Amino acid sequence: MKKIIFSLLIFFSVTYAYGQNTMRVDKDDQSISEVDCGLVAPPADNIYTIGGVRIKLILPSGWKIAAKIDEDRISFMPACLETSIMGVSVTKVPLDMAANWNSLVEEIKQNASKDSTCIKAEIINFSETKAVYTISVIGDMKSKQIQLIKKDKMFILSFQSSIDDFDKYLPLIEESFRTFDTLPEKPDLANGQEISLRKFYETYLTAIHKMQNFDELKDFLTLEALNKMRPPLDLTEKQVKEGISMIKMMTPKTLDKFRLKIDGKKANFVAEGKSSLGVTIIKGEMINDKETWKISSEEWNNENM
Repeated sequence: MKKIIFSLLIFFSVTYAYGQNTMRVDKDDQSISEVDCGLVAPPADNIYTIGGVRIKLILPSGWKIAAKIDEDRISFMPACLETSIMGVSVTKVPLDMAANWNSLVEEIKQNASKDSTCIKAEIINFSETKAVYTISVIGDMKSKQIQLIKKDKMFILSFQSSIDDFDKYLPLIEESFRTFDTLPEKPDLANGQEISLRKFYETYLTAIHKMQNFDELKDFLTLEALNKMRPPLDLTEKQVKEGISMIKMMTPKTLDKFRLKIDGKKANFVAEGKSSLGVTIIKGEMINDKETWKISSEEWNNENM
């Protein structure tokens, strides 16, 4: 476990060195164009797929994609002649590490604090979870890094710049980092078929079986649907746990049938499968908001309830 943590802490130092080697150009050569050094405009929807995960990140004005180093990392720069670079990486982590993230953040922070290059290390709330925030100085370069785990993925958001330029860009970088979010898998509705939405719904049912609280379903449900599922505030913790247990018992373990009718950005569905309480039939609606499908309503019926 310590080896994994150490590797993740030094990960972006390697990424930054790679970005500098491939992106830096002679500042005296003003003929270098953004096309020559590979800068690409960000997508209009600000959505990227990295490490098999869809993320949303709004870049500072004028910043562009500098390089996709591999499938798990991407970097951004304001211009070819700059030494500043911002990056995001995604790394799959062991399930036990993901499950114990809240207790591991303190250990990671302490390990970072022991590094002679680290001048600041603290635990912050970021993207609805705990994260390790560090600032380091190596030579004439200064860096900021945010490290967090969501589900079974480690995300590292990093910014490096010369010491002289660091404070100039930092407010823009912090504003950009605040827009970071992970998105559900985008369904691929080839020829209007239901294959991807069925997979999306099966993933949702699996999430129900694993959940400890209702917020874990936010990637699948609209805010209104999620709020309807939340228990009343006057229930005790024991009653809430009993309610979650009952929902899990009613939730199909596999889908035997899934019928879908898509009409533009809405889809009505009927799902049927065997649960611990017998056959459960679920009727509902999904809506497509900004290319992301979410469940807007459901009606559950069980043969033994």
